[in-house]
Amino acid sequence: MNGDLGSHVSYELNAEGGLMKAPREYLGKYNTYYEDFPNEYETDSEFANREIDVSSEPLTHFPYAYKKRWDSSVFYFSNLADYDSWPDNIAGGYNLESEITTSFLENKLIARLGRISHDWGSTSFGSNLAFNQMARPFLGIEAEFFPVSWFGIASLTGALEYSNLEGIKNSPMTFQNAFSITMLQFRYKNYLFFDFVDAVVYPKRFELGYISPIINNFFYQNNVGDFDNMAMSFNLKAQYPGVGNIWVSFFMDEMNFISDLLTLDRQMFSWQAGTNLPLPILSFSSLKLSYTRISPYCYTHNRNYNPWYGDLRMETAYANNGVNLGYYLPPNSDEILVQFKTAPIKNLATTLQYQMIRHGATHGDSAVDGSHSLSELDPHGRDSKNVLKRYFLHDGAYQWSHIARVGAEWNLPTLPVSLFGEAGVIISYFTNIEEEANVTGEPHPYSIIDTAQYPQSTGFVVTIGVRVFAR
Repeated sequence: MNGDLGSHVSYELNAEGGLMKAPREYLGKYNTYYEDFPNEYETDSEFANREIDVSSEPLTHFPYAYKKRWDSSVFYFSNLADYDSWPDNIAGGYNLESEITTSFLENKLIARLGRISHDWGSTSFGSNLAFNQMARPFLGIEAEFFPVSWFGIASLTGALEYSNLEGIKNSPMTFQNAFSITMLQFRYKNYLFFDFVDAVVYPKRFELGYISPIINNFFYQNNVGDFDNMAMSFNLKAQYPGVGNIWVSFFMDEMNFISDLLTLDRQMFSWQAGTNLPLPILSFSSLKLSYTRISPYCYTHNRNYNPWYGDLRMETAYANNGVNLGYYLPPNSDEILVQFKTAPIKNLATTLQYQMIRHGATHGDSAVDGSHSLSELDPHGRDSKNVLKRYFLHDGAYQWSHIARVGAEWNLPTLPVSLFGEAGVIISYFTNIEEEANVTGEPHPYSIIDTAQYPQSTGFVVTIGVRVFAR
């Protein structure tokens, strides 16, 4: 349901529920904390050897393309009172999204209370490294203000949602986080765009400095104490109407401005470069090219004691409901993306896409540290004598995925109905080094392997569906 309440207020209420099944393959265990790291500072052995179960991406979807449809938990008919984490078999679930929005000054000032998805920034839609539409929604209060044509500011504060790993009581016990983000947008006419994003994930408390859009979170933390997960991001885009655009993005999460910027695991950053080009030889056609690199431990954070939560080690990863708030790739990954869109005839939209994604293994004997969204960098890793280093592709096992897919959607001209479908192939294999997975030594040559732990495979995915729009 949606509508207007007067001339300045609008609302939208969405609710859905249904049955789901998204089977995955169990892969093994993963240590979130690098167990061979010198442990001279730590006395809590449970923290140093935390193990989690690792599963594959949902088998009936393309890798890293599945967005959870359910809030909180799923429910099996055999036990409706239990809060389960994943629909490996048929289970029920629900999803509630809503918003109430006000606008003033001819839409120069917009305020919103809602639980919706976001995609902030001037980059191509879906490419944002700091606040991406693939993240799960959460309830937040936000405002956008564009006082002049060349400058705007947006700010949001909301309550993040836990990932159900150990039930509705235990899982949120150490994940009680708020999220505040502010974005400054500068533009020169319709040619040049620059975004500066300042964000923080912090255990819930009434922290005025993080809520305020006029205070920088990074410097404010120096005034109140170092307990939170700080992040910054920059986007720069240039475009010329009719020719296309090009952009570069940089995201840093708890980064240190010291030497060895490209090799230290302590340098948790991501970057992306891409372009969108219209193709005048075809109607409504465009070509998107991008490269994205997510460094190890990016979007993660080690568990820390906080003054407000007693003896609990609180988790402050840059995540909501177990999914990155930023880009959809896990840490220690990269991606080449080529996407072609066109509308060859009226009411028909088609897409052709290729991806190459490489990601450090999170299971097996050659698992690479910092490759999981729950990875934890040693809290004393700032000490130069005990730092961990990364050598992408050269420090353990990595999965290579080549993904080609074609899709189409046809809107029936006389009916409120659309037919859609997609088909594609996924070719997957692993590379490994001959030495043991080594994050503190030097890079080693790698080669393609095919073992029980790291097999080669080829998969096919076909999706068909119908959408009916109420008139």
